[in-house]
Amino acid sequence: MLKQKLTDASRRVPARSASRPAQIDYWCTLFEGFGVRVSPGGRKTFMVRYRLGERYRRVKAGACTRSLSLADARRRARQVVGEVAGDRDPTQARRDARLAPTFEHLANLYIEKHAPVKKRPWKEDRRAMNNELFPTWHTLRATDIRRRNIRTLIEKIAERPAPSMANRTPALIHTMLNFAIAHEVVDFNPCAQLEHPAKERARDRILTDAEIRQFWSVLDGEPRTLPLRSACA
Repeated sequence: MLKQKLTDASRRVPARSASRPAQIDYWCTLFEGFGVRVSPGGRKTFMVRYRLGERYRRVKAGACTRSLSLADARRRARQVVGEVAGDRDPTQARRDARLAPTFEHLANLYIEKHAPVKKRPWKEDRRAMNNELFPTWHTLRATDIRRRNIRTLIEKIAERPAPSMANRTPALIHTMLNFAIAHEVVDFNPCAQLEHPAKERARDRILTDAEIRQFWSVLDGEPRTLPLRSACA
């Protein structure tokens, strides 16, 4: 195991040579478990090595490039160390994140398992998903949905303006995420206590003259004992 003092001045560790293995790790003498891995092609990647139980594991802290300073790489490494100290496996957490279902996968599961049984107008849910949710969220992981995602989405709907849809969309998302919690897809529902973004106008339906004449003509043919006929007499 090669060790080297990694500083901003010495972060350029030697590249692989013919006398060295195909891949080599340099571990920092100032930060235990933090180092740089040099690939056969000369690519350098910051690494963190940690122990969980009886096993040692490694996780990347970022590519060793100008866009990532040594201080930033150390900061990421400390985050990994903090996760391990909290009995959380960073390697498993990243693997779980890669395998987490997308929102579109969750929506399809919701329609298949929940909506037709629990809700009568499930076709309206599907239409709202296709028109309002999928265009923005179809590749978003269900575990990555946050309140800001929901608020940004419904505010855009309200600005169209479509106040009724803006107020009904959070209710749909809330129901879907409760379904996701029950199926252990997500751990919490960010829709909780989210206010409606738009004020809806009350809709008054007034019958036309033709509709009123048709209504009375129907009543004229009904017996007076009919409750509605008696009330309108």
